[in-house]
This record gives sequence, structure tokens and C-alpha cells, in this order.
Amino acid sequence: MHSKLRRSALAGTAVLAVALTSCAGSQSEAGTQATAASSDKISIVTSTNMYSDIAESVGGGKVSATAIIDSISQDPHSYEGTARDRLALSEADLVIRNGGGFDPFMEQLA
Repeated sequence: MHSKLRRSALAGTAVLAVALTSCAGSQSEAGTQATAASSDKISIVTSTNMYSDIAESVGGGKVSATAIIDSISQDPHSYEGTARDRLALSEADLVIRNGGGFDPFMEQLA
């Protein structure tokens, strides 16, 4: 189980790194649009706090990561998403989830 979780975390980190790289924009952008974009953080919503911690570690000050499940005592297998969770996902720039049956509520929310 730990190897699956570790592989999923690594895959999520790789996806996040690619997303951050593509969202960074070029240095040659002109005007206030470039200034506004550089000051905004990428909004990330994750299924669990483990993924939000990874996202913040990789993205640093360029991201704002929020976990749907932020308690280690909550079982992601039995969690039922709320309307607030659905709103958070709809407003996120990037969504990170495990997928392999670990967090099925994320698919239902999407």
C-alpha cells in the first residue's frame, strides 16, 4: 500500500511541477497583465493534506494549496463531499487527487 501511495505522490508532484512551469509565463510579457499574473498565487485543491503539503513544498510562495480532507483521522474512502468542496474544486486552478480508489469522492465532486 505504501508503494502505491508513494508512486501516486510522486506522480502528483510531477504533474504539479509541470503545471507550475507552464503557468509561470515568460519574462518578456508586457503591460499590467504580466504584473498582475506574477503576484497571483496558483490555487490548488487537493484530496488530502498530504497532497497539499507536497504542493506547497514544490510550489513554495507561488501556490496556495487547500486540502478537502485536512484531518489524518478522516478516512478518504468513506468521505462524502459537500457543496463547499464542489465550489472549491470549481474555483481551483489545479486539482490534485490520488485516483486509484483512494479518494473516490473527488471524482464525484468533479
